[in-house]
Amino acid sequence: MFQATSNKSKYYSHGRDDGSDPETDEDEEAAEHERRKKEELEAQNPPCIRIIETHNAFRFHILTIDGGTIGCARHTTVQLPEEGAIDEEHIRIFYDHQDPASDNITKGFWLRNQSRHAILVNETVVTRKKTVEINHSDIMLIGDNRLVFHIHK
Repeated sequence: MFQATSNKSKYYSHGRDDGSDPETDEDEEAAEHERRKKEELEAQNPPCIRIIETHNAFRFHILTIDGGTIGCARHTTVQLPEEGAIDEEHIRIFYDHQDPASDNITKGFWLRNQSRHAILVNETVVTRKKTVEINHSDIMLIGDNRLVFHIHK
């Protein structure tokens, strides 16, 4: 007896009958696998920042991906002397910034100026409620305090 067979797409043998290209799917799966692998590695060894006070070379601070605050208050993560225009909670540092305009999440450390007093990051003025990314070897001037950021990945 003769059995009729349909001439299905060559992609049917890969378990798909939607006309998609299995090579593209494999590339996407490989990229997703790499992304997950990188996230797992990052979770095991999360990045951190070493903040060095240049006026006191023996004093440095470590911030993890949990972030923290910089100011002159006792409860801040990094407490600085009240030298110049510095508020109790002057700066907030956080990891992973979500851009409200695009909903994209950018992995990295960011700082937000929470004070009415501007700060300088690499000689660029950062005013109140502005957020900028922190890069390795950035220099920040807050009040009369000069801080150097070292990012360890």
